[in-house]
Amino acid sequence: MSWHQTHTVRASTVPACAASHGRSPRRRSLYLAAGAAIGIAGLAVSSAGHAQVDPAATTSTLDGSTSENAAASCWEIKQTHPSSTDGVYWLRTESLERPDEFYCDMTTDGGGWVLIGRGREGWTFRDYGQSTPQNIRTNPDGTAAFAPGALSTETIDGLMNDGHVVDLVDGVRVRRATNVAGTDWQELRWNFDDLTTWSWAFGGGHRLASFTIDGSGDTGSNTKDSNSKLPGETGNGNRGENGDERWFTYPWSGHGGLAGFSYGGNIGGQNNATSYLWEYNNENHAIAFTQVYIRPQLTTPVLPSIPDTGTAEQTLSPLASDRPEELAGGVVGVRKVGDSEPQVDAPVLAFATSGDRVYVGGKFDDVRDSVTGDLVDQNYLAAFDRDTGAWISTFTPQLDGTVWDLAIADGKLIVAGQFTNVDGEALTAGLAALDPITGAVLPGWRASMELSGSSARPYARAIDIENVGGTDWVYVGGNFTKIESLTTTRNEARLGRVRLSDGYPDNAFLPNVDGVPYDIDAADGRVYVVGSFNGVNGNDDRGVSTVDWNTGTVIAGLAPAVYTTSNSSRQYQQAVIAVGDEVWQGGSEHNTHVYADADYSLVKSHVTSGRGGDTQAFAQIDGTVYQSSHGNSWIYEDAMTWPGLDDYSRVDDYKWVGAFDVADRTYSPTWVPSLNSAYTEGVWALHADVDGCLWFGGDILGGPYVGGQRQYLESFSKFCQRDIQAPTVPTNASVTTLNGGAGNQLTWSDSTDDFPGFIGYEVLRNDRVVSPLVYGTSYVDPFGNAADRYFVRAVDPGGNRSASTPVLLSGDNTAPSTPSNLTAVLNADDSIDLSWTASTDNIAVTDYVIYRNGVEILVVPGIDTTVNLPGLGVGSHWLQVRALDAAGNESFKTPPVRVDIDDDTDTQRPTQPGSPAATVDEATGIITMTWTASADNVEVTGYTVRRNLAEVDTVDGDTLSVELDLGLGGHYLQVEAFDAAGNISYRTAPVYVEVDDGTDTENPTVPTDLTGAEGADASIDITWTASTDNVGVTSYQILRNGVEVLVVDGATTSANLTGLGSGLHYIQVRAFDAAGNQSYKTPPIEVTVAAADTTPPSTPSNLQVAVEADDSLTVTWDASTDNVGVAEYRVLRNLAEVALVDGATPTASLDLGAGDHWIQVQALDAAGNESFRTAPVMVSV
Repeated sequence: MSWHQTHTVRASTVPACAASHGRSPRRRSLYLAAGAAIGIAGLAVSSAGHAQVDPAATTSTLDGSTSENAAASCWEIKQTHPSSTDGVYWLRTESLERPDEFYCDMTTDGGGWVLIGRGREGWTFRDYGQSTPQNIRTNPDGTAAFAPGALSTETIDGLMNDGHVVDLVDGVRVRRATNVAGTDWQELRWNFDDLTTWSWAFGGGHRLASFTIDGSGDTGSNTKDSNSKLPGETGNGNRGENGDERWFTYPWSGHGGLAGFSYGGNIGGQNNATSYLWEYNNENHAIAFTQVYIRPQLTTPVLPSIPDTGTAEQTLSPLASDRPEELAGGVVGVRKVGDSEPQVDAPVLAFATSGDRVYVGGKFDDVRDSVTGDLVDQNYLAAFDRDTGAWISTFTPQLDGTVWDLAIADGKLIVAGQFTNVDGEALTAGLAALDPITGAVLPGWRASMELSGSSARPYARAIDIENVGGTDWVYVGGNFTKIESLTTTRNEARLGRVRLSDGYPDNAFLPNVDGVPYDIDAADGRVYVVGSFNGVNGNDDRGVSTVDWNTGTVIAGLAPAVYTTSNSSRQYQQAVIAVGDEVWQGGSEHNTHVYADADYSLVKSHVTSGRGGDTQAFAQIDGTVYQSSHGNSWIYEDAMTWPGLDDYSRVDDYKWVGAFDVADRTYSPTWVPSLNSAYTEGVWALHADVDGCLWFGGDILGGPYVGGQRQYLESFSKFCQRDIQAPTVPTNASVTTLNGGAGNQLTWSDSTDDFPGFIGYEVLRNDRVVSPLVYGTSYVDPFGNAADRYFVRAVDPGGNRSASTPVLLSGDNTAPSTPSNLTAVLNADDSIDLSWTASTDNIAVTDYVIYRNGVEILVVPGIDTTVNLPGLGVGSHWLQVRALDAAGNESFKTPPVRVDIDDDTDTQRPTQPGSPAATVDEATGIITMTWTASADNVEVTGYTVRRNLAEVDTVDGDTLSVELDLGLGGHYLQVEAFDAAGNISYRTAPVYVEVDDGTDTENPTVPTDLTGAEGADASIDITWTASTDNVGVTSYQILRNGVEVLVVDGATTSANLTGLGSGLHYIQVRAFDAAGNQSYKTPPIEVTVAAADTTPPSTPSNLQVAVEADDSLTVTWDASTDNVGVAEYRVLRNLAEVALVDGATPTASLDLGAGDHWIQVQALDAAGNESFRTAPVMVSV
């Protein structure tokens, strides 16, 4: 809006024709701006040209022929200039602010229609418009108009002066061609049921109160498809009709996925560049060339004059730009190793930012090296430059599974996901803390996930870091049943918290979630939990719960969540964020809900529909909540069900990411980024960085079209804040009255702006803007005269307007020169003497204005060039002077001079106390703490002693020790000095001292020098060096692959482990004492037990049997072979063993007596494997 208030009233006149449409009087009001009726000149124009002044016109100049004579509407021009014909006219409303050109139909139904869109196939129905306003107004018809063009929603709302579509007396006029030559037309009139501000989301389905087709119609229907009845639609509609009685606007596969104003069946067309009826491939449902008009009945009001000081600057509210940055790096591919949610095909699932880095996590396979352009095998987690997006190749942690969430605090990058380890480090499954610079696992921090009773990997799906009671906690949700730190293992039922400092799991926050949390947000004493679960702590809280952030108990008295579907398996929620006193929550099915945090009552609902839509992430920046999903079609405000879409209040365009105003929870229909998703997974991650940029990531491959080509993105990018700073005020502005009544010429010097781009200028005369946007530093107002008052202001490409110049009058427009040689002297009484060299002026300098820190503090006569400034007070004073003349022309201010006035307040803190130390009297438990003295520029007046940060004692500045009775336990003690002015030194480093009651709480040392080797019979022999203990080691626990397999007494430092089987075994040892204190486990050693030998020897060959003279038998054979070695040979007679010889001796001597003997030989190895027996050899004795 401009500097004055809008003067708008609503008339209640009801045209007789409207009554037959069945519309209520509320919907039949027209807007009529208050103001005197002014007769204005008529128009004579050609259909392709600008308006020409009608010689028979009335005396008013508001004929739309020039920007200076812009009218409020085509209707106003036609009413005051009845002979005006079709053509391009200048229009201006208070909402539009600046005059612009539009095409007006001055013929149909009395004329006064403004064209807001036209085209054949390929309408996008996007709220930021299509094509250009110039193309739309200069090509209203003909083949040059076939490529669709539509004014932006912002412009159309401006043409209605921010009125409502539902209040348009004549509704929306849709003019469709009915033959291929474009010589016959159909007139549709749509009277909307409840649409307020404009929305091009016709394919989403705006409800109609009534319609007419060539003057005849009925109640009801909708903009999407006249053959379908939408939820909330009332009236008879047009559902039984087809052919040219039907319309549908959604993108239809039969049209090749293109949208437009389609006819029903049996209306054919041609797929060429000249036919006014188009069809894709003989589908017989032609899309007609169509024009869309509205006829707001606005007249120009009488406005108050602009004050002499001019207009204030007008800046946009903070909002991310809807154009993504083009980054140097990216990630590609999807890995699903050990993935419990393989249906999510998004490379990017999480962000965190710190310093100059952005960390990206997800399922990605490779990163793009921004230096070489090559893909690099870096999976799941990577770091990039936060400004350029260049990959940081020195950050290369190795993970073996998905990263679901990231957070950074206290110098730690906390990584959550479904990985079993990071860099092979133990106890890093599902949750790990990394060095943000190197990516290395931080020592001393472990919070490893375990999942009992399942072969699936455990995982952490969501994390949030909050300080609770002075301790920073990492809240974590996912699919796990235990969390193991370096010192303890805690049962945690899918939602828990661990200490940020070391990963230690809390034993007080113990909720029990029956399912998997997908997202959590801890805020103001609560943890908001959403996911795929049936309840928490036995409560029936399907997919949504709120628990106490200290205990995990469910918050009582909250209303149950509202679901958009009755299908319980689809009632999971995926994202939640607390914003002020409300909670934003979304997920399945397709919902974005806003709840009051006091009682969880639903206060607002939005549902996406058309092509996907489950909400997947939230972020909040400067009063705007950004939401993302896999939706890519429409969003329905106030809808409560899906897919039914009950009585929604409006529908708007939506693509993957949306913006919502926190104050009123409404969706922004003009913030619809143009993004391309490869597999329709959409955006899975949103993150706000410290600069207000919104990082987004998921399954994203492209941004908007730039120069006819879609911007290439690799899975993520960022939207940074749009320009919200006004340009500087134009300077050196002046007005000159031209000779011969040719008007007034204005000139000025260029403004500057913080964003790149061309700056335009608006010229205001008396009470309104009369110029188009001027690119240059001069403008001629041909209708101006000497009595007119002018102002000039700058407009940057984002739409921010500077404050205007003060009033400009024709006459003396020459400013005085800038005063020079400004000097300032500080006097003993802290007053300042200021002097300068006088300015010059074409007439005379009348005054000098003195400024301190940019604020006027004094005006002195133009004859003075010195002044004394008393009483400015302590601080830095930047002083300037400018000259004025009688016409109000101002010189530039002088460059500032600085004068510092100091005070004597002591602001210097004492030095830090030194050498803090503490001892304990074991008999009494009294702690004596000592330190060395601090120094101060004045004097140290005392010392404060703190235990665990809380003050426990104060002593005077001469005392350097204190005795403290603090009771049992560990105590961190610090000292700080203070002086009489209240300045406090830095505290000393904490000194830890422990007072105990004699109970043994000291752990044994870790066993050392653990070695192991395979022993006999597939056993393992291990040895170690003994642990030490303050009392005594009583036993050692031996663990294989983290599981206990043997306990030996404390005097033993070796063991033989049997029955472990073949394979690789990780062996560890820990020590115990009698009090149950346990050491850390040794680092694991690897011992491999070879697999059992199951390969038999080969069969002996070439068996020979000879009968000796003494009737004994000599048996020989060729030796067998074996993979290990032949141990022995078995000699058989008639299948019975008669001899067993060494494996190195392939011969035997047998004394078997008389008879027939069938001799065989068989080989055996040490493992007992037997070869086949040889073929028998028969001998007779």
